[in-house]
Amino acid sequence: MMSPEAPEYSRSSVVLTPFKKMPNATAGYRHDACSGPESSFSRHTSNPKMNRRIFLKHSTLASIALTAPSARTFAQTRKKPQPKAPPLPLAGTTPPVLQNASETAVTVFWTTSGPATGWVEYGESPSLGYVARGEVEGLLPYDHRVLRVRLTGLTPGRTYHYRVQTAAFDFSHPYSVGRGAAQPGPLYSFTTLNRAAATTSFIVWNDTHQNKDTLARLIGHLPNHPADFLVWNGDMFNFIMSEETLIQESLHPAGLEYAATRPLVFSRGNHDVRGSVARMLGRTLEPPAGKYYHRFQQGPAACLVLDTGEDKPDNDPEYGGLVDFASYRSTQREWLAANVAQPEFQLAPFRILFTHIPLRGRGASADSREKWESLLRAGRVDFAISGHTHQHAYHEPTPEQPWPLLVGGGPAATNATFIHARVTAERLYIRLFNLEGKNLGQWEISRRV
Repeated sequence: MMSPEAPEYSRSSVVLTPFKKMPNATAGYRHDACSGPESSFSRHTSNPKMNRRIFLKHSTLASIALTAPSARTFAQTRKKPQPKAPPLPLAGTTPPVLQNASETAVTVFWTTSGPATGWVEYGESPSLGYVARGEVEGLLPYDHRVLRVRLTGLTPGRTYHYRVQTAAFDFSHPYSVGRGAAQPGPLYSFTTLNRAAATTSFIVWNDTHQNKDTLARLIGHLPNHPADFLVWNGDMFNFIMSEETLIQESLHPAGLEYAATRPLVFSRGNHDVRGSVARMLGRTLEPPAGKYYHRFQQGPAACLVLDTGEDKPDNDPEYGGLVDFASYRSTQREWLAANVAQPEFQLAPFRILFTHIPLRGRGASADSREKWESLLRAGRVDFAISGHTHQHAYHEPTPEQPWPLLVGGGPAATNATFIHARVTAERLYIRLFNLEGKNLGQWEISRRV
């Protein structure tokens, strides 16, 4: 194998032979590539007007032969790497974040304070018993900040206990690595999605914009409102100009655990696509099939997540010609047409739409409305939840948009809200709260006949 260090070469790797005497040449030495009576070099060196092309050709060959090591020489000079001592333990890891959940799988994310590898122990009881190693195309996890492991082969509606294991890893030399001792995390549990469940509940918040006070208070309300999943309905960020901002805000907001026991469903907002690092969003946020538009079903609720993109035309100078959300919304239209026609979506007791920017009302996305609304009507959407305006509002159904629309507030603590929903086979119950825990409104929707 090759060493990253350049080998030292000896003259023994180069063969030199004497020049043949020629009328206008003195004795000397030259590389054997030019030796022999038929050498074009020897045929032209006696000519005062030497062929320059031939000279350069043979000069290059000689240079390569003089500098390129043989396999034997390289093997002799490569230094054998010395074993490394195990690295020091990591200063810390953050609580896991569950993402991309389905009936049979979920991805576990967590962060480390330094280069590390990791795996997940899990099982149907606190004694665990299984290990997910996180293999992807033959490679196991290694990263300087973010680790992820996908658990597969799970059972719908089953509760699993799990913990992450992390080990510091010194990868400063490709052939001599150091691996630290395993550092176990706390024990958590979660329940897989289950479309056959009789009921479901979920929480929605939006437009947090990196506001630590708002985030801490939103997270503080989670234990009081049990939910099968959490929808972060856009504008997690102000903009993303560094990898650390990306990691901190999505995997450890306000320095707190928030999605270790209920999976995160991320609905991308317009501020989440801004900044030089926004194209790295997938490093810490994993939507199903790699798309920020998707659908899933939990119990009686069939959920649609659509990505409204930016809030201004693509040619706005603010974007510098780097966006094409008009085409992206058209792509979603094609996907939406196929998905709302699926029997499992049509037959679900309730169909709920999540978009960051509302399709109607203040701050609406006109392009999204034009491309999607007719399909959503055909899909018989029952309720829509949005954000973006920073002011909570409720809009009654209209002939054009025949479903209620609830818009959450934020990001200041005085305007921020969270939504808690409970869904049965016959009723959809929605409540809106401020950060004081005050109920700002509640709505009950009956199943369509």
